[in-house]
Amino acid sequence: HPEQRPSCVAASTLANVATIVQLALVLGALSRPLLGILALPLAASGLTALAAAGFSGFSAWRDGRDGIAPMKGRPFQPTHALLFVALVSVILFVAAALAHWFGDAGALAAAGAAGFADTHAAAASVAQVLNAGQIDTEVAAFAVLIGFTTNTLGKTVVAFGTGGRSFALHLLPGLVAMLAAFAAVLLWR
Repeated sequence: HPEQRPSCVAASTLANVATIVQLALVLGALSRPLLGILALPLAASGLTALAAAGFSGFSAWRDGRDGIAPMKGRPFQPTHALLFVALVSVILFVAAALAHWFGDAGALAAAGAAGFADTHAAAASVAQVLNAGQIDTEVAAFAVLIGFTTNTLGKTVVAFGTGGRSFALHLLPGLVAMLAAFAAVLLWR
């Protein structure tokens, strides 16, 4: 539905704000030292995502069309939740094993692979490996950045696959800005 693209871009961009908030909550629950390092990068990324969502929302409002029927279907599928729980469990196990066998490189690789599926799972696995003393906080922070980066790449692929070229190209600037803000603040702190 091309007429719904502006609203879909705005909603997708706003969902990234929720991703940042949830990421902070996961880190706060699992590793306060890691949250301490990532608080400013998360805030910068969240504010950037919020600004992009505001811009996208304003564009959707400005370009709004009357008479567009709401989309039908279930927004939540219980089977998807169960698959997500299974995926997170596997990611946590694999991340711990890789960090145990390969040290820092294994933790970084696991975070990158996990990020394609879910940035929260990647961060949770990194926090778990950090808490076990298998990596230090600097490596953990960089691993979260890697997971965040691969998650952004995954979102881009999904945007192209589900929404088409126009949708993805309108969503991409917000995704890139959000990632760039996170990386810049983390790397230049």
